[in-house]
Amino acid sequence: MKRYLVGLLLTLFLVVPLAAEGAEPPELSSPNKKIEEISVQEKELMIELQKVLGTLEDGKNQEKNKKAIDQINKLIEANPQYAQAYYMRAMIYLYFDKDKDYKKIIDDITAAISLPYSKLEQEFFKTRASQYSMRAKAYKEMGNYEQTIKDMETAINLDPGDAINVSIVKPDAPAPQGTWVKKDFDDVIKRYPRDYRGYLFRGLYYRNFGILLNSQDYKSAENDFNKAIGLNPNSATSQYLLGTLIFKKAGFFGGGKSKKDLQKEGMALAAGQSIWGAYPEARKKIIGAFTKAIQLNPKMIDAYRQRAEVYLETKEFKLAIKDYDKVIELDPDYGGTYHDRGLAKQNLGNYNEAIEDFSKAIEAKKSIGDPYSYLAYQNRANAYVKIGNYHAAIEDYSKAIELQLQNIVLIIGKMKFREVYPEYNDVSDDDLTKKLHDKFYPNFKYEDFAESFRKEEDAFPSSVTAELYERRGETYLGEGFYKKAVAD
Repeated sequence: MKRYLVGLLLTLFLVVPLAAEGAEPPELSSPNKKIEEISVQEKELMIELQKVLGTLEDGKNQEKNKKAIDQINKLIEANPQYAQAYYMRAMIYLYFDKDKDYKKIIDDITAAISLPYSKLEQEFFKTRASQYSMRAKAYKEMGNYEQTIKDMETAINLDPGDAINVSIVKPDAPAPQGTWVKKDFDDVIKRYPRDYRGYLFRGLYYRNFGILLNSQDYKSAENDFNKAIGLNPNSATSQYLLGTLIFKKAGFFGGGKSKKDLQKEGMALAAGQSIWGAYPEARKKIIGAFTKAIQLNPKMIDAYRQRAEVYLETKEFKLAIKDYDKVIELDPDYGGTYHDRGLAKQNLGNYNEAIEDFSKAIEAKKSIGDPYSYLAYQNRANAYVKIGNYHAAIEDYSKAIELQLQNIVLIIGKMKFREVYPEYNDVSDDDLTKKLHDKFYPNFKYEDFAESFRKEEDAFPSSVTAELYERRGETYLGEGFYKKAVAD
């Protein structure tokens, strides 16, 4: 559980790339636009919370827990509008405190929900779903089922994927204290057997385990969603979640596929179809569920978005574009939709329109520091190649390589980095480590970055980065830059 809290805090640190100096590969020397929206005070407050978290160890030492709470109390006293401190104190109470005071937990989560979020907090909490879910768990432990249902319903409406944060175990396995377990939802259903929401919650609990589910777990989730629909046929959320469940099971994210299923998928791909060619009935059910959800709630953005994704994967590009148009109409600031609509247009040969969409996606992803923004550059580069604009394509491939390198530099480590970039053979380990730290991870503690980057064990290869170099090399070749093509 401590690892979960540490991860939560570290995620709140934005990585702000800095420009490098000197003659070197373009992905290491091209200037980056620095995004400086996070105030010094916000960063300092988050660092203080990280220090507090570091004192907890495994959470079993109640004396250390008390000291951590005392430190957060002082932080809140000095910064009463700092929402994250209240939320973190509630997490410590809920996950680590032996004698839980649920009123304190609920009061802190309520304060966190009610206070405005800073720029830094907004980068992690896209919605308040996890806060409402956590408060619902506290209410459940207190026996207040009505408020449990109310908060869980709010959490699901905000973000189903974040409404029930499951532990990394199977659905029926024991979970760390403070987290949702199947029995919680069994109790809700037992208390209110005719309320569709109890079945909806339990079905979502199963669904959120994703690839950990076996065929029986999928069946349990499907039964719960169908039970919820039977009790309330007008629930758009139940229809939508049923569609996402079948999508998980039949798509790439499903677990427990049989040898027969894999053979059918192989035959579909060999015939030039998508993977969905192996599951025509599943596709029909998924589209039907999302369509029904949209009919019940014409403003359900996620239903349009998910249906568009199915259309994109089944190569029904015109239908996908129609749904993406609707998503953009409802939420014009969502960059991912522009990117995916660009892919659909690109597959139809509308390269100039695709470039416009990829450009909009890039601007939107820049504003939120999306680690997958390299995909928009990569796909825009592919479109530029199609219209013969090799110069623009090379710039985009270079930017995609830079962003992907930022994502993986800690994973590949020093040895693999030097293999890829022999230009740095004459640069000492210390100077190289400092340069990469300052460029890609200036908000991380240098010592922590250095320890991870210099590890000696074998690194994970990156097929994505390799493909980007290959494509840029081909583009250099098209421009007549033979030496650069050979190097890539």
